[in-house]
Amino acid sequence: LMLTTLGLEKAPRSKATKADVLATIRQITALQIDTINIVARAHLHILWSRLGSYDSSWVEELQREGRLFEYLAHAMCFIPIEDYSIYRRQMLEHVPNNWEKQWEGQNQAEIARMREYLRSNGAVRSSEFERPKKGSAWWDWKVEKMALEMLFYRGEVAVAERCSFQRVYNLQERVYPTWDDQHTLSQPDAIRAQLQKAAIALGVARPEWLCNYYYLK
Repeated sequence: LMLTTLGLEKAPRSKATKADVLATIRQITALQIDTINIVARAHLHILWSRLGSYDSSWVEELQREGRLFEYLAHAMCFIPIEDYSIYRRQMLEHVPNNWEKQWEGQNQAEIARMREYLRSNGAVRSSEFERPKKGSAWWDWKVEKMALEMLFYRGEVAVAERCSFQRVYNLQERVYPTWDDQHTLSQPDAIRAQLQKAAIALGVARPEWLCNYYYLK
């Protein structure tokens, strides 16, 4: 049952199409984005194991077309756009951790500057900003990247597309101009929807597995 609901029970019978890629992501409900890239990025293997050979550029095309969006489902994921109302609640009620609170408190001017930059200049990649100095740690992001990420988690900014795997950020209302926050699910309804989706995707599960599917507490 689990192999069936997760799309792993049968070998593909025909050559995959872009519609098949979207249908597969809908079936598993969220495709975790992974930067690990040996043969291919790890999330592309998830699709290959279900579809066989396919054009990996279709994933980013679906995002560019507005049929997938990026946000935290369990880790950072590509999610079908019809589930945006679930995750919009998480954005609007995002609670920063202690480190984020400290950074935001010390960098309010930078966050405001980035917000205004997007209003004036439109979509941007963090690579377009110069780094004054480079630290040794892999998480040593430049201040513009940090500001973009803070705005992203709060839903003020969205990822419009990826170019060479780099995020292209823009204001949320420009990426999703027809969205109305009145359609956002309440917190209880959003959690209920996630649990139902996890149950459908897993087919059979312990109760704690349903929570862990989206890292719910």
